[in-house]
Formats: sequence, structure tokens, C-alpha cells
Amino acid sequence: MNAKHLLLPALAAAALAASADAPAGKPPLRVLSIGNSFSLSLCRYLPAAAAAAGEQLEFCNLYIGGCSLKRHADNIAKAGANPAYAPYEVSWFRADDPAHPAKFKSNIPPMLATQKWDVVTLQQASHESWKPGSFHPWADSVIATVRSLAPDAEIVVHETWSYNAADARIGGKFRDWPFDQAGMYARLETNYLALARENGLRTIPVGLAVQKRREALAARGGVFDPATLSPGDPIDLKGEPVGALYWKDGKISGDTIHLNRAGEYLQAATWLGFLFGRDVRELPFAPADAGDDETRAALRAAAQDALDEAKARGWQDFAPKKAGPPVWRAKRTTGDAMDHLLPDPKTAAFVSVTNGVVDAGTTPPLDDKDLCYWFDCSYSEDALYVSVVVFDDDRQSDSCAEGSVSCPAWDDDAVEIFLDGEFARLSDSRADGGVHLKHGGEFTLVANGAAMSDFSGYPKTFVPLLDLDRQKAVQASTNVWWTGMVLPVLAGPGETVPGALSYNFVIPWAAMGRTNAPERIGFNIGVQDDDGGGRRNHALYWTGNPARPFSDESAFGVLVLGE
Repeated sequence: MNAKHLLLPALAAAALAASADAPAGKPPLRVLSIGNSFSLSLCRYLPAAAAAAGEQLEFCNLYIGGCSLKRHADNIAKAGANPAYAPYEVSWFRADDPAHPAKFKSNIPPMLATQKWDVVTLQQASHESWKPGSFHPWADSVIATVRSLAPDAEIVVHETWSYNAADARIGGKFRDWPFDQAGMYARLETNYLALARENGLRTIPVGLAVQKRREALAARGGVFDPATLSPGDPIDLKGEPVGALYWKDGKISGDTIHLNRAGEYLQAATWLGFLFGRDVRELPFAPADAGDDETRAALRAAAQDALDEAKARGWQDFAPKKAGPPVWRAKRTTGDAMDHLLPDPKTAAFVSVTNGVVDAGTTPPLDDKDLCYWFDCSYSEDALYVSVVVFDDDRQSDSCAEGSVSCPAWDDDAVEIFLDGEFARLSDSRADGGVHLKHGGEFTLVANGAAMSDFSGYPKTFVPLLDLDRQKAVQASTNVWWTGMVLPVLAGPGETVPGALSYNFVIPWAAMGRTNAPERIGFNIGVQDDDGGGRRNHALYWTGNPARPFSDESAFGVLVLGE
């Protein structure tokens, strides 16, 4: 993404410049948290705790209250159509001034591209964290965007925590959710670890640290139990790290979900131990509002116990950073082909590609107005559906005649879909006379509606989506054909997004030599850009080997198909 489109205010530039002035010999660890209020709580103690411990930390938090992974993915998608869209409150702490953060508004893509980050964290909204279906495909979209815009950063999962037992959703005889405090934690831990395992990520065990604190309190008989209180009784949390409560109209009221000061200290200690690999039991940072010496020591012990247990249980061993190809999870769907065209950006989770792999035979795009794109996938038992929204300020289609099904599509504005239907991950899918192409290959749509599938097992089998006459003609020679269409992107009734086109593909599993949907396939996307006519200028791929991004399946991404 080009710097002139970052749209960050002067405060961000100042923070970036100051971070470059960290003490010589010890550059700061630069951490960006894509979060909500459960990461905003780190702003109270973490920067100061790191400074007190002699660690160089630059911490930046992106905040929207209650922000879920789905909303994060939505905000990423909106950035493509409106680079000025800035829904997050940013708090950016410099290593040399942990008490005075720069504050401004921004969005995830420009923040990822602002500078080189060492660590980027993500988390689910607490009210969704216990629901397995709330993580995908939106986490996949966020992870893919981070890997695209901040390829050198380690993505880390920030495990959140279960609520105070006084919360009506998990406490009491008539609780709203079918579990108690321990049940909420068990579920969110399972979901976070599944996310980490699937993507090869490490986890900061804050939720586990909260549980360790509760276990220590229970062992000495001091756990907070709201069921033992009568209206008007003094509310003593007895060390519970979550919540700030009071009586209102004869009922316990207040905050039952956020960390209190003791909990924020526990969270900061857990993060500090994770980020810098140090034992936090001797952490010198001692804010008075987090409790007395004994309380702070107990909180540090709980943090260290959680870090030790997480390590012993293999939470940090799923995979090293940047291991393996990028992964995207397709959504299972039903209905006919028209139902899968032009997903609504408000509900779809797109992968944003701005700094992808550039074909070695072309030059990189000048900026994201010159070329960038989003894509999303879904599938049924019959076919794979791919929608790609391309932003290009110079549209050209002079090498392929409109209606053509065999042409040099790579020299026009076009979108290419590459499929490894048998997941063979061959180094050259076009070797041996192209015998492997029966399991997929290349399917291309050109901006003017032309198409090309010459490098697949079914050349010249494209049928425009609504062209029934052409469909009958193709069916006379083969029972396998693919379809799709290119459409403008609507900004509103009768209004289109300038420079944007939506390329929509419907590719049957039969075109990959399959009878139904597999568990996974090799997958890549290439967008060709012709500026000014003639030969192509740029070719931007989601991933791949720059020398042969179209045929080296070993460097393709992975498309996961499943519930």
C-alpha cells in the first residue's frame, strides 16, 4: 500500500519518528493489537510495566468497543472502497514515553502498513468467544490481511477471559447462557486454541491467568460468590480480577466483564512475560491502585503460573511464525449461482491483497489505486464460487475480443483463478504435457467479459452465466463447463464505485476431476493489469513463487472447505 494513501494524521507520523529514536543497541519491540476493550485495558499498565522492567516496548492498540472478528473483517473490506474510513480509536505508546500515547483515528490496513511490526495480536469479542462458529471465516480474513500487509510480523492470539460470576448470562439459577464461569472459560479456551493450532500461532494466556488467580483464591477460601450476598451487603470481590460492582434497586449492578485494576495488572504481567520471555514474579512495577504488595505478588504468581502451564501444554509449539502457505476458509452455501455473486461487503469476509506476490516478469503496482483487490470464496457440493473485487484506475481490454473464450487474457485487465484440485502441490502443474491440469489449472475472466481456460483440463468451456444458447452448444461437446460474469460494483442505487469491477466465477468440482467438494485444495489468484493498452504492466498474486506463480502449485495458498 502506497504511503500517500495511509491517511494517518501528524500524530501517527510523530509516533513513528519517535520510535526510530529508541536507545541505540536495543530497538523497541513493536506490537500492534487489533482489539477492543479487552486490549484497551493493557494501556493502563503494560507500557509503564515494560519501561520499569528495562524493556523497550512500542505498543499500539486499535479500539472499538465490543469489536468482534467479523467487524474487524468488515472494516478491512470497507478500507478498499473508502481509504479514509477510520473506525478505530488508536492509542500508540512510544518506548521512550510510556505515559503519553499518540491518539487518533484509523483502520487496520493503513496501520499495518505504517511501519514494520514485530507482533500483531488479535482476539475475539468476549460475548462471541465461547461460540465456535463466531471465529471463521472472519479470523481468516484478518490473518490473511496481516500476512499480506505485515509479512514480517508474528501473529499472536490474545486469549480473553470469562466474566465475573455476578454476570446474569453465566450466574444464577436463571442464567442466559447454558454454563457458568468455568464453562465459559472452557469453551473460549477451546476456541482460541483451535484458532492458534489451525494457523500456527502462539497464544498469550490471559484468560488462563485469570483462572489461575481464581483457583488461588478458591484454595484459600476467598473466592467471590454473589449468591451469598443479600441486598445491601458490602460487596467484597475478595481478589476477583474481573468486575466492579455495586447495588442498584436491590440487585448487583456494575461492570461484570472487564478487568478491574488488579486484573489489568495481571494482564500486563502476562503480556510482559510472554513478549520478553522473562519471569514476572520479580517484576519491579508496583502501582498502588493494583493492590498491596501481597496482592501484587499473588497476581504476578498467577501470571507466571499461566505462562508456565501454557508452555507445558504446548500452546506455544503449534508452529513457528510464517510457517506454511496462507490459508483461507471457504463458506459452505446453498442456492443457485446467482446467490453467490457480489457478496455484500457488510457481511462477507474478504481477503485484501495490496502487497501480494508480483510476477517476476512485471513491475509492482504504483500504489493501491493503480491495482489492489479483495476476494472471497464459498462452495456447495456442486461448485466453487469465487468473487474478486478489483480496484484499477486504468481499465484496458484490447488483447481479447469481447465474447472470446480463448485469448491472451494475461495482457488485459483480467482475474485468474488457479486450482490444485487434488492438492498435489506440484512444482509445475503444466509439466508432462499438461496431464495434471485435469485436476484444475487456470480459469480467467477479462474485464470486457471474455474468458480463457486453455491451461485447464477443460479449455474453451466457458459459458456466460445467463447465456443459455451458449450453454447448450458447450453441453453438446462436453458435460463439464464453467461460468461467471463481470459486473460493476455498486456504491448505492444507480451509483458505481469508480475503478472497481467484480469478477465472479462458478467452477464445478467436475472441472477439477472431482464429484463433490474435497476438504481442501491448492488455490491462488492472479490479477493482471494493463495500463494504457498493449502488453500487461503488472501481475499481482495472492501468494506464490514469483518466477512461476501460475504453475508452481507448491507455493499456492490453501483453500479449506468444511463447516
